[in-house]
Amino acid sequence: MMAIIYMGLGVMMWLPMANVFALPSTARRVLGAVFIFYGIIRFARTYRQHFQRNKTHDAR
Repeated sequence: MMAIIYMGLGVMMWLPMANVFALPSTARRVLGAVFIFYGIIRFARTYRQHFQRNKTHDAR
């Protein structure tokens, strides 16, 4: 769930209406990219941890 929130926040910071945050345009875009990247990393970790089968346990 948090991965989706981080990616959504990153996309929101890229949109023109993100002037709610008192940041310059460049800083807002960099921070948005960091949020999107971190959301992708969290999603990948969660997917591997919960949805991929553990091959060491399957071999037994």
